[in-house]
Amino acid sequence: MIVLDASCLVGLLRGEPGQADVIAALTHECAMNVLNRAEVINRLSRHGAVADDVAADLDTLGVEFIALEVEVADKAAALRARHYHRVECPLSMADCVALATALATAATLATSDAHLAATGVGVGCEVLPVANSSGIYPLSTR
Repeated sequence: MIVLDASCLVGLLRGEPGQADVIAALTHECAMNVLNRAEVINRLSRHGAVADDVAADLDTLGVEFIALEVEVADKAAALRARHYHRVECPLSMADCVALATALATAATLATSDAHLAATGVGVGCEVLPVANSSGIYPLSTR
């Protein structure tokens, strides 16, 4: 299974360079924590999209939306406390929820966020790099 970070679906719905990577990932079983779903809706709504339309678009993708369990929330908090640094590793709590969800489900984490990808690798999570809005892949020079 592949757990999608919010950056993946934001990029997909905006038609960013990583769109093809996300479309390829969606041919597999994909999931996303509901907190990260809220992050996608928030980000796109703040840039002019209608929240209900974004939610409807997300519902057509075949992604399983996973409830935020206490154990995952606790793991996310521990990950952020251990790895966050304001300048060197600015992980958001939502980033840590995506990573904790991947770890809890023994899934691959798909992300375009370089700090999240590096942290994921550092804690033993398999990471699927997705191109960011500039076409740059985390963890590689593709």
